[in-house]
Amino acid sequence: METGHVVNHGNLNKAIAIVKSIGTRYQPSNADILLAALILHFAAEKAIFKIVNEKGAIWVIKIKARQVIFLPLDKILTQVYNYAASTKISKNVLENIASDIKKIKGIRAVPKLKTVEGQPTDESVNQISAAQTGIDHTINNLDALIQILIAEPLYDPQETEITTDTLTTLLTDINSINDAVVDVFPAFDNARIERNRLLYGVGGGKELADHVKNYIRSLFGGDSPQYHQIAALKFTKPKI
Repeated sequence: METGHVVNHGNLNKAIAIVKSIGTRYQPSNADILLAALILHFAAEKAIFKIVNEKGAIWVIKIKARQVIFLPLDKILTQVYNYAASTKISKNVLENIASDIKKIKGIRAVPKLKTVEGQPTDESVNQISAAQTGIDHTINNLDALIQILIAEPLYDPQETEITTDTLTTLLTDINSINDAVVDVFPAFDNARIERNRLLYGVGGGKELADHVKNYIRSLFGGDSPQYHQIAALKFTKPKI
């Protein structure tokens, strides 16, 4: 059985169709589950799904851009260390360089962004969000490494890709792309919060569907085909 936000949203639409089919016999005293109210609520859900998709797409693009800029970092850091080790840099400084590089390589791993129909899953969003701390540490450690290299006069490579100027530019680019990720996330997350409220909060789609089921059961009985029809629609609350 398929579950999830989209399934719940679609099942509410099916529940509305069932209510329509009952006609004038459907007259609940609960104004929240009158046909007109259900239609309005479904429209609000539909609108917030569109916003989540729009904001989510922007966030995914920024996340993937950040992943791309990190791809060559391991190779660059290895080259930095090998060059430094080929010079007469002191053992203590070389150990500091090695330590910073180890920190950068050890904590910068970011969970793979899982998507469904182009949209990130809730699990993926939570993992990526939690990994932001690791990204922040990576940026700080990379800056610390660059400052050591700048302060060390014996670190003077001719290879453009590992000069301190190039590394500083790379750090600036990483900061910029990371800031873009951080900046767009609140709008996406707030849209998800509102979606979850409309689906699962007080007066949300799931609660309304439960009330509709109970009313139809009171109207026709638990053994009636009308109740079996509405009862077949499952409204689950996914882990958020």
